[in-house]
Amino acid sequence: MKTKYKVIIASAVVIILAGASIYSIAAEKLPQYRKIVVASAGRTSMRQTLSLKGYIEPNAKQEIQLDISQKVEEVYVQEGQAVKAGDVLLKLDDADMVYKLKSEELNLRALQSQLSELIKSENKDKKDLEYSVTQAEIQYRNSVNDLNEAKIKYEQDQKLYQEGFISKAELDSSAKSLSRLEDSRKLNEIQLDKAKEANESYASQRLQQV
Repeated sequence: MKTKYKVIIASAVVIILAGASIYSIAAEKLPQYRKIVVASAGRTSMRQTLSLKGYIEPNAKQEIQLDISQKVEEVYVQEGQAVKAGDVLLKLDDADMVYKLKSEELNLRALQSQLSELIKSENKDKKDLEYSVTQAEIQYRNSVNDLNEAKIKYEQDQKLYQEGFISKAELDSSAKSLSRLEDSRKLNEIQLDKAKEANESYASQRLQQV
């Protein structure tokens, strides 16, 4: 009887050891096997993602530089604060600017006064030149008329001298008068040309300055 119990106990131990060995082997082999799930395949879109590194900068930027000598009364924004067009950033002390503005206004008035005087002087010079041209033209026309009359008189005196109605001295006097009037005509012509040249030169200089 005791032998029978020993055999049963030994068989049980062997079975337990065999079971432990099988579980140990199965535990080692288990990671090699994975569960396979079968599912239906369908059509879908394929996408590709591309990763890039870089720096993003604004398309346009504006830097505001203030005169270091300009006084600031109050600042309305903080450093790094986002602002938009029309926002008031700071308030400047305009005392110096008002003083400069008044000074520039005084300078502007002085320049306007000088300009007015220059315009008056220019108009006067222009009128003087035009008057000189007009006067030279009148003198030239008068000298031409006097010369033509002297030529007619000299031709008449020549006939009178040939017919014996006047003396040789009177004919010579008429010839001298004709020569004198010819010289006067030439002189007036020269003066007229000079007056016209001065007027044209003045007009050309004004155009270049404009």
